[in-house]
Amino acid sequence: MVMTRSSIVSKAVLKAADQLGLIDEELARVLRLTPARSLVAKAIPASISAGANSDDRALLLIRIFRLLDTLSAGSAETMRQWMQNENLALGCKPRNLVVTEDGLSRVFDYLNGRVKTPVH
Repeated sequence: MVMTRSSIVSKAVLKAADQLGLIDEELARVLRLTPARSLVAKAIPASISAGANSDDRALLLIRIFRLLDTLSAGSAETMRQWMQNENLALGCKPRNLVVTEDGLSRVFDYLNGRVKTPVH
């Protein structure tokens, strides 16, 4: 079986959402999909990359996961806690922010800045 770009992105975003502790409804909101479509995506991973906007948002969520993975030394529990806890710099819980229109980019920019300027 040949892996397509869509199926690779779909599998990666499903894994990222799981590691970040996002439930199906949150993932659907991040990707701008209906919750029913999100459930279908678990059965048919390629369906998650149905549109360009969903694909771009999926890639950004994967990048957020990778940045958090770096910052947390690979601890899924630490990543989930970070997503769940209030963040003063962001002004809310990151899990509540990533589902908004510009929130996904704000979380990415914040984490990207943290990786580029590590705390000593």
